[in-house]
Amino acid sequence: MSKFIDKLNRVRRAEPQPLGFKTAQSVSTRPRIQLVASLAQENVDHLSGYVTGADAGLLRISKPASGIKTMQNLSQTVPDIPWGGWLQDSGPEEVNQIVEAGSDFLVFPATSTP
Repeated sequence: MSKFIDKLNRVRRAEPQPLGFKTAQSVSTRPRIQLVASLAQENVDHLSGYVTGADAGLLRISKPASGIKTMQNLSQTVPDIPWGGWLQDSGPEEVNQIVEAGSDFLVFPATSTP
């Protein structure tokens, strides 16, 4: 399953209070919002400053060939957060390549999704 979906599911569920003699840490009753850093495919240089504090990253992919290479670089450069691709014009073969390149989740346009 997707790392980002796992994070969203954890936010949705309430965390139980720990049992035992360990000092209890207060559990937040309010869910924490998940922040997704959205990057244009052309602007991925020096991205560590752009994604600081983000829970996930989203790369807009307009050209699948260069988007696959960029996704591989992002997954290796900033491995602490899950990365996803926002596909603007892609077919099923590009989807498989982007997933293999390290994408954790995909965003499809509603108008072109069957």
